[in-house]
Amino acid sequence: MLSARDTFFRLFEIDSSIRTYLQPKRGSYSISEMNLRPWGGTQVETVFAMLGSHNANTDLSGLLHVFGNDSELVFRPFFATRLASAWIAGERFVAAGNPADHLDRWDYVIRIFLDREVTEKWKSREDGTPILPLDGHITMLGAVAEEMWRSGAFSLTRDEVELAGRIGLADLNLSPSQIDDVVARLPTHGVLALSNGKNVRFLQDSFFHYLLAGC
Repeated sequence: MLSARDTFFRLFEIDSSIRTYLQPKRGSYSISEMNLRPWGGTQVETVFAMLGSHNANTDLSGLLHVFGNDSELVFRPFFATRLASAWIAGERFVAAGNPADHLDRWDYVIRIFLDREVTEKWKSREDGTPILPLDGHITMLGAVAEEMWRSGAFSLTRDEVELAGRIGLADLNLSPSQIDDVVARLPTHGVLALSNGKNVRFLQDSFFHYLLAGC
């Protein structure tokens, strides 16, 4: 996995990790070659079946149809499991077919996940209204992605995440108390996850790349 990362990113941390791994202080190591193949319709049908679909093939065909038969997006494991779950729950992604461009469809899907954070989780304890609009989430998380890129790391400490988020929120029309509330919640954002039990990273690289491109 370190070697695969090194194919795309020439970072000091990756080179250092590879050297440490290949020069163990105790014991030895073995090398095995793996060929990771992309998911196809069979795998996504299995997901539908495991989620309780009565006709996995029909459900998959319907999901593919609304996304303009964009198999590169629908068959990606991270999104396939979540899109299938939402489909089984009754979501039909009515606006998914409007973007004719592949990148526009990616934008649509990622914004769906972010918007659910806005409307379902990031709400005021007093009246249930969103404490930060969708564009605010994108700006704040973009600042976190930019800090990860600048630091040459794919994860940050909780303090670093909160500081990056605070910087991203600085230009928004929020009161100091609102910023404090948002920043306190940031490390537990739905598109972020703990790495090694302490550092924070993006749950999926697609979120990182999307938010970095927009910052």
